[in-house]
Amino acid sequence: MRKRFSGATGAIASGILLVLATPPIPLGFLAWLGLLPFMFSIERADSVKKAFQLGMLFGLVYHLGVVYWVAMNTGADMTARILSGIGTVAILSIWFGIVSIPYKLALNRFGNAGHFALILLYPAQELFWAYGELAFPWALLALTQAEYLPIIQLASVGGTYLVTAWVVAVNAIAMVGREKRRTGFVIIALLVLTWGGGALRSSALLRSTLSRPLGTVGLVQGNIDPEDKWELGAKYSMDIYQSLTKSMAENNQLDLVVWPETASPVRLKNSRYWRTVLQDMVDSLNISLATGASHREYRDGVKIPYNASFLIKPGGKGVMDYYAKVHLVPFGERVPFQWIYPGLGKLNLGQAEFKPGPGLTTWDVPHDSITFKVSPLICYEDIFSHLSYRSVKLGADILVNQTNDGWLHGTSEQRQHVLLARFRSIETGRTMVRATNTGISAIFAPSGHFLAELPIGARGAVYAIAPGPAMTAYVGGGWLIKYLFAAAALGLWIALGIGELREKRARKQEEKDA
Repeated sequence: MRKRFSGATGAIASGILLVLATPPIPLGFLAWLGLLPFMFSIERADSVKKAFQLGMLFGLVYHLGVVYWVAMNTGADMTARILSGIGTVAILSIWFGIVSIPYKLALNRFGNAGHFALILLYPAQELFWAYGELAFPWALLALTQAEYLPIIQLASVGGTYLVTAWVVAVNAIAMVGREKRRTGFVIIALLVLTWGGGALRSSALLRSTLSRPLGTVGLVQGNIDPEDKWELGAKYSMDIYQSLTKSMAENNQLDLVVWPETASPVRLKNSRYWRTVLQDMVDSLNISLATGASHREYRDGVKIPYNASFLIKPGGKGVMDYYAKVHLVPFGERVPFQWIYPGLGKLNLGQAEFKPGPGLTTWDVPHDSITFKVSPLICYEDIFSHLSYRSVKLGADILVNQTNDGWLHGTSEQRQHVLLARFRSIETGRTMVRATNTGISAIFAPSGHFLAELPIGARGAVYAIAPGPAMTAYVGGGWLIKYLFAAAALGLWIALGIGELREKRARKQEEKDA
């Protein structure tokens, strides 16, 4: 076994196994032992440099298989697509190679038990990509388990990072105890306890939250080609969305309907005509409407463009609440590091160039004699756990995500994205209404159950009774777990580095004395 998975073969094998475990491929169980070939390779590496190379190779295979679609964004020109795809895979792979250095040092220091160090190092390296202008917390090991609702209930305690740590722990236990018979029983017990406990929690939480509903929420998926939306004019899109909304609302008592990102292909706040049209529809149906649209403001004569979302309420007389996206897609919506060199904003790679909004917000949505609060998140903001956490701290009862995955139609990105969004409901104990242009649109319960769904390529509207919010350990303090992983990993790395330096000095001194 050791010889078979030594060197590059093991790194490549693990990369392939984790790709096969990642949605939309329904083989998440492969991740439970998928890291073993890589772990064998690092164990047998004859140097830290070799460990770095193996880590980078593993990362290259894994990320090529999971985020290949970055290079298939039809919203950018071919040069930008190729460069962004190569850059994303290269940076993520190099970073995993760097993380393999302390992993190898831990094995040198602690022997076989050093494999447990990866339980700290892996979640910590994922956290690195959750912040900053290049933030891209997508290729998470937790994503391999996203179809297993019982297992991902762990996210209600420590977010996706705890799910990742759980997957690594299963692999580490198998690796450290590979020569002991009872190891298999330990792993089976861990799987049974996690699955059984998660199943009990999710079903109990669903019953509890459904027993105290907030209101009825719906979403519309227009399934309009992203290019057609702009080329055929606003009326083309608006007619489709209005028609679907009316047919759903006329037969059901709805409180809130959500349209996707830029579903209204106009600068809504600056268009009196379309504000009036939508306000009339909202008034006639007695619903609140959240729709994505472009927005532009002027400050001191300077144009400030936003990717925005608007809430239109009955009786609003055209006055709308709005939210401007705060976390813009690097290179897709904004060239990073303009704070260092402002001239980067003048680059035209076929992408949009927006400014980040002032901050997250909540909107009041009327329901009978009371109101509930919703917090909008645009595009890939639903993959950032700290954004949904802050939304809840602002008082959100429901999370709303409006996105347009149509630029990546036909790729695995669409299934991966909806499952990453699912984690936000489990972490925060909040219903999420996720409206996309071409799919996959869905309404999640706080337990993570799909309450309604529209598949890729469907044109339609769905609704569901929104379960009430639930308190989770994650919101109560479990969000700190990711920082504990990072602090412990950093401390381990420093301690191992210092130890390695001391040993080198000691060896040099021995050579001198000899």
